[in-house]
Amino acid sequence: MTVMFVPESGRNRYYVYHLINTANELPFYVGYTSDPYGRYRTHLKKNPGTLEGAARFRLISTLADAGFGFELVVHHSFRYRGDAMRRESAMIKEMLLSGAAILNYPAKDIYQKLGKHLACLPSTKDLFK
Repeated sequence: MTVMFVPESGRNRYYVYHLINTANELPFYVGYTSDPYGRYRTHLKKNPGTLEGAARFRLISTLADAGFGFELVVHHSFRYRGDAMRRESAMIKEMLLSGAAILNYPAKDIYQKLGKHLACLPSTKDLFK
């Protein structure tokens, strides 16, 4: 299982993390949790009912099928849940403004973002031409 803590992340109750596509080393999701190891396992097993969740699960499944994986990298920790939620939102906004292909939102371009991650895999390059 690949869960990493950046050195300055700290050890509090709530954690803000990125999921990293190991095929291209790019982040594809930002989230928060009180249990990074449990959250990693949930990302492996759960196909959420939202468009963003389904795209995220499709990427994780495709990475696994291609022999790659993903990493959960903890960047920050907070004592209070509200602080973690605010930092998560700020990180999502920063990443979207920078053009990062994260699968959080908005739904209107989720397939284009998913395509950027899948395009790095040899067996999926033809899916999004």
